[in-house]
Amino acid sequence: MDKDPISIHRLAIVCDAHCDTVLRMDRGIDIRMETDGHVDVPKLKKGSIDLQVFACWVDPGYRKGGIKRALRLISLIHKLLEGERSLELVLSPSDVRRAADSGRIGVMISIEGGGEAIEGEVFMVDLFYRLGVRCMGLAWARNNILADSSGSKNRRWGGLSDLGRNVVREMNRVGMLVDVSHLSDKAFWDVLEVSEDPPIATHSCARAICKHPRNMDDDMIRAMGERGGVVCVNFFPAFLDDGYRREFIRRRRALKPLERELKRMYPEDPVKREEEWNKALSEVMRGLPGVSLERVLDHIEHVIDLAGVDGVGLGSDFDGVPSLPLGLEDCSKIPSITLGLLKRGYSPEEVGKIVGGNFLRVFEEVSRKGSS
Repeated sequence: MDKDPISIHRLAIVCDAHCDTVLRMDRGIDIRMETDGHVDVPKLKKGSIDLQVFACWVDPGYRKGGIKRALRLISLIHKLLEGERSLELVLSPSDVRRAADSGRIGVMISIEGGGEAIEGEVFMVDLFYRLGVRCMGLAWARNNILADSSGSKNRRWGGLSDLGRNVVREMNRVGMLVDVSHLSDKAFWDVLEVSEDPPIATHSCARAICKHPRNMDDDMIRAMGERGGVVCVNFFPAFLDDGYRREFIRRRRALKPLERELKRMYPEDPVKREEEWNKALSEVMRGLPGVSLERVLDHIEHVIDLAGVDGVGLGSDFDGVPSLPLGLEDCSKIPSITLGLLKRGYSPEEVGKIVGGNFLRVFEEVSRKGSS
C-alpha cells in the first residue's frame, strides 16, 4: 500500500459509522448537492468514503408516534437513493464491496433511540430489518423502555429491561448490529451478557481521556476488544477533551430557561424544538477554543492500546453536533485522520482496518448469524 491517504482510501473500505444527516434532509435540505452541512454527496466523494451510516434518530419526545417517526426518516433515505445514482443502499457486506468496486458510496440505515422507535413491539425489529435497517442503538440520552441511558441521572431498570433483552436477542436473530453507544455502564454490560454477536459502539470515545459519562471506561473498551467488537470514535470536542467539556457544560447551563421555553412553545414538535435548541447552542459556543483532530487520534490510540488495532473505527456524529475539531470540519476531511495515523507510525494495513475494515468485519460476522 502507498502511504498517500487517498491511495489508501482507494484500497480500503472507508466507513463512518454514525451521522445525523437525515435530520437535515427532513428539513428539506437536498444533500445531493453541496450544502453548508457536514455530510453531502460532493463531500462524501471528496473524502473518499465508501460507507456512510445514516442514523434515524427518534427523539424521546416521540413516546407515542415513534414508529411513524422512524418510518418517515427511513423513507427519506430511500427517496434520496432513488434520486442519486452515486449512492447505493447496502444490506450486506457484499453490497458494501460491490458498491465500492463500482465507484458508488454505500448507505447503511441505522436507528438511534430504538426504545422510542419500536414502541414496545419486538416484531418491529424484524420489520425495520426488512426495510433496510442494519444497526440499532437501544437508547439515546434518556432512559427508555429498553435500557438505561448514560444521559439520565436516575436509573430506571438497572441496565437493560426485560424487553430490552428480548430486543437484543431479536436483533441477533435477524442479523442487526447492536449499537451500545449512549447506554449506561450497566446496560452496556447487560448487552455483552445477552448478545451472541460482537457489539458495535457507533460513536463513543474514551473516558480515561475525557470524563464524559457518554464515553467508555477502560474495562468497557477492553471487553469490546475481547468480544471482537469495535469502538468507533466520536468527533465532538466535548467528548474528546476535558477542558472543552467543562466549558461546554458551563455555557449550556445558561440555556436552561430557553430549554423550558422551547418545550412550552413546541410541546408536540420535538423536531422544531431540537432545531431551535441547536441554533441557540451553536451561538452560545461561539469563541470557545477549538480542539484539533490530534485529540481524535489520541482517542483512537487509547482504544488500540486496550482493544487492539482490530477494535477501533470512526463514528463522526456529523450533522448531530454543534462543533467539530479543527481540521475535521466535515466528511471531506476524513483523509486527514488517515494522514495523522500514518504520521503516528501506523502501517497502511493497520490504517485500513481503523478507517473502515474493522466495522466491515463485525458487519460480516453479524450478517452470517442473521437472516441475510
